[in-house]
Amino acid sequence: MNSKIAQAPDWKALLAGQPELRLLTTDELDAARITELPRDAQLFRRGETPRKIHCLLSGEIHLVRYSRRGAAMVLARSHGGFVAEASLDAPRYHCDALVVADAVVVSLPLATYRDALDHNAAFRRARFAAHAREIRRLRAQGERLALPTAEERLTHYIETEGSDGSIELDRPLKALAAELNLSHEALYRTLARMARTGSIERTAKVLRLR
Repeated sequence: MNSKIAQAPDWKALLAGQPELRLLTTDELDAARITELPRDAQLFRRGETPRKIHCLLSGEIHLVRYSRRGAAMVLARSHGGFVAEASLDAPRYHCDALVVADAVVVSLPLATYRDALDHNAAFRRARFAAHAREIRRLRAQGERLALPTAEERLTHYIETEGSDGSIELDRPLKALAAELNLSHEALYRTLARMARTGSIERTAKVLRLR
């Protein structure tokens, strides 16, 4: 794995976007490690034994399996937060974690993570709340992907993931298209058509329904 480990991390700055991790104690953070991973690196490989829990601070990581013909099948896309947390109690990873945009990852030994869940009440409550949000997000995503048209999926995404009919994008349109199970060409055409009809307003990073 091609990586660079940051020395003497500035935890306050690094964890600004991860309030859950800021609830960890100094002793718990002392066990953590920061790793910088370039695009195409692998955070872990299928078949390896999980020994750490990983949280993505920046960049993008895909959980990937491969077909018998070698085609990549993306199981999940992460733009931030814990990666492959479902493998916490698994004997081995069932997929590869592929870096698709230069990433910064903080990793905690599993023993430290479990101890934090057992004894750090604030951290435990934050993780439970995060799991509840993820369940709601997945339910909304399931409903969204059942919608028949690109315009309906995009509108549903803005209404459910944004606020007051507006959303600030934290990823490229190509990544959004993949999340909506659309080709990026289909998403671009849909945005152009909705802009022409006045049903959406688009700026560099904001989509707003009209």
